[in-house]
Amino acid sequence: MDSHAEPQAEPKPTLTHVHLHGGPKIVHHYDLQYAVEYGCEYRLRDSEDETGE
Repeated sequence: MDSHAEPQAEPKPTLTHVHLHGGPKIVHHYDLQYAVEYGCEYRLRDSEDETGE
């Protein structure tokens, strides 16, 4: 977890969310992408694209 007193000047290109529970660890990666309707948003990375590129 990252904690910051002030927002960063530049958003992170990728966020990682880890589900910790009684079962197996589940990891999701969200990549920052541009959307015409909203500007920039984080979108769930396709499971086939492990590199994020």
